[in-house]
Amino acid sequence: MPNPARDAVALYYNLKEETAAAVLQVYDINGQLVKTFEVEGPKGHIGWDAGGFAHGVYYCKIKQQGKAYPALKLVLMK
Repeated sequence: MPNPARDAVALYYNLKEETAAAVLQVYDINGQLVKTFEVEGPKGHIGWDAGGFAHGVYYCKIKQQGKAYPALKLVLMK
């Protein structure tokens, strides 16, 4: 949130596997990994200062125990 965003983004999550380590990964429109966050706890949010990233479409994916949850599409506008 918000989506579309300009600089600051809050990425909320709620994991099914509460005890397993997870990461949130952000990919650009070309599928390149541009940012990785460690997920702490089964639910919460991660703040991302996206001010230094180019405008465009990004995909945010949580990966946990070899599984990837469906991606969230995020639009950055400048």
